[in-house]
Amino acid sequence: MSEEVKEEKKVVQFNNLQDDIVYHANIFNYDKKFLSDLLRYGLKIDFSQYLKEKKVKPEDINLVIDFLKTKAKDQVELMTIAVDHEYGRLTEEDAEIKKKVQQSKSATKTLRHLFSLFKFCYDKATESLKQSMEAEGSIKVGEENADNMIACLLFFDGISMVNIDVIRLIENNASYTTKTLTELVFMLLNDNNLDFHIKEIASHILSIDLMQNDGSNDANENENFSENCTNLIKWIYEISIQKGRDSCLTSNLSLLLTIDENIDYFLGKEFNKEYTHLRKIFDLMTDADININIIYESLLCLWSISSNKKYFYIFENKDSKYIEKIVQVIRTNKIDKVARIGLMTLQNLLDSQICVEILFDIKFMQTVSILLTNKWNDPVIKELLNFCFDFLEKNYKSMK
Repeated sequence: MSEEVKEEKKVVQFNNLQDDIVYHANIFNYDKKFLSDLLRYGLKIDFSQYLKEKKVKPEDINLVIDFLKTKAKDQVELMTIAVDHEYGRLTEEDAEIKKKVQQSKSATKTLRHLFSLFKFCYDKATESLKQSMEAEGSIKVGEENADNMIACLLFFDGISMVNIDVIRLIENNASYTTKTLTELVFMLLNDNNLDFHIKEIASHILSIDLMQNDGSNDANENENFSENCTNLIKWIYEISIQKGRDSCLTSNLSLLLTIDENIDYFLGKEFNKEYTHLRKIFDLMTDADININIIYESLLCLWSISSNKKYFYIFENKDSKYIEKIVQVIRTNKIDKVARIGLMTLQNLLDSQICVEILFDIKFMQTVSILLTNKWNDPVIKELLNFCFDFLEKNYKSMK
């Protein structure tokens, strides 16, 4: 009986995703069948083999398991304290803070062991594959090592989505795989034997990390920052086409295009001949059958592009009807987050005389009047609508 209890303690079972950090991962963009397969097989982290073969102290694993079994909000709090402590944002003079910092060590220890477990399982899965000589794509859901890898990645993704600052802590602890986070992710992306769904999660984690770093942190990582960004953008675009993963494209680009250098590359002729890639974003955004997250993330990409005046020429092209498409999306999808980011994009474009002319041509003031009658939950939307209306009304005479 006691042996059974010990075995049970080595496993963290994610029975109800909504109670766990992994629920906060980018799961609304990941493939539904992939996620349902995870639940069907029983999404879990199993430390049994890792504990046995790596000769890890059982008490260390018990500490990690206890952490993973606590409520999601408590995990986030301790991870946040660990980040703040790591970067000198806390003063430990207060007794309560000292206590919290001590408790947060379980958070950093968890990251350390999850990365060690991930690399252990990756090596195991790769070795097993070599011995079996199976076809490509064999490291996938349903195999113990692969499931451990997926659960670890979903945890890293989830905790970063709740508090994006935690990605710094994740980046630091990736070294327990003997690689940097960037090296680790590209190793996965370039592995032909790894199921592309696993790669997709890894790509999203790296997108978060690159967005947060923006070339300003670790000197070794940032020496190749631009190259890492462009290689990731290329991979994302190619996989989205090959596998029909539109949400992989928009969820990653909405992060990566917050960096001006990445926008230059995305819009540049080397990558984006005749703006076919940009048109794809607009096509996805206006597709009647597309899910709302893809529409929102497409708009996030456009908002990033519109935030710099040097990219105004994109929207000033009257033949492309890009502004009309943004207005169409706001008008037909009366959802707060879509309206907010769409209006923020149009607000940026009010600094362009040509864009203002286009808004007059398509009678945007009438659209704003109609949208003002809608009951929005987000008060910012009404502020944005009023701002646009007032601006256009003041400029009406000069535009006549």
